[in-house]
Amino acid sequence: MISVQGVTLENIYTSGCNNERIRLECPKGHKIAIKRLFYGVKSNRRCTELGRKYSDDCCHPTYDDCLVSDDDSKYPFLNMMCSGLPGCDIEANNASSGSKCRNQGYDSVTSYMTVIHDCIPGKNSGNFLLFNLSYKLLFAGLGIYNLIAFDYIQEFKK
Repeated sequence: MISVQGVTLENIYTSGCNNERIRLECPKGHKIAIKRLFYGVKSNRRCTELGRKYSDDCCHPTYDDCLVSDDDSKYPFLNMMCSGLPGCDIEANNASSGSKCRNQGYDSVTSYMTVIHDCIPGKNSGNFLLFNLSYKLLFAGLGIYNLIAFDYIQEFKK
């Protein structure tokens, strides 16, 4: 990863097949700010069964995937575990693909998980805010993210 001092690096996509370790990482002097995560289902059922053993394309988004948003079960945990750190290891898990994907002929279980994060420079990441927004936790460096409504704010140092 290229180090860019004092600049926020936005929308870094990191993906992995089910049960694989995913490494989220920021360059020196930056810290992770989780934005969102989603799951994908491949049209090729062998991806769900074999993952990377079948093809590397099984483990990241491509044009013909059926995408599934996180149901808010993993996001709060991932956010608390990784936001504010320079690097973080997580395990890609699967999720139900939902009726939208099943009705289009895709598997009922997702093939991969993708996390989108920013890398915030150290000068902006010393203090983080914890927002409880509709049961969704979002860590954000001061002055980086604009949120419309929130239930409470708690300042802390990481």
